[in-house]
Amino acid sequence: MTFTIEHLDNEVLTGRQYKFAIPKTPEDFIEVNNQKLEILPTELNSVRAIIINDPDGSNGTYKYLIENSEGNRTFEIAAGDYAVFVGPWETLADIDQFIGACYGELYQSSEYGIGGTNNIQLLDFKHGKITLKLPAISK
Repeated sequence: MTFTIEHLDNEVLTGRQYKFAIPKTPEDFIEVNNQKLEILPTELNSVRAIIINDPDGSNGTYKYLIENSEGNRTFEIAAGDYAVFVGPWETLADIDQFIGACYGELYQSSEYGIGGTNNIQLLDFKHGKITLKLPAISK
């Protein structure tokens, strides 16, 4: 698995935010993914979503913001370098596995490391493709 580095400028996204328990078992992943299927706008060709992990204040949860111009929450994407991974998906479980593999790949990189706890997902429903952007720092 390879990645490219892309520099992003500050950007504020508006969307709808949801809170999920951090899955600890395979059954938990299934439950969270079923909940996500209920809220993802799969009728659109694609959607951008942000996973917001705050290990200090999460109390075992994470936030999931789905971009939507009529949303009631905002999230600022910090300027910086992001490792960009692209892959196929058919189910949300595929996305979970892909995200884990991408974090592993970035962690093992000799040039870059993991630079934050949030990730940006562009979910292409029409073509079954995910573009994942992980904050990256030079080693």
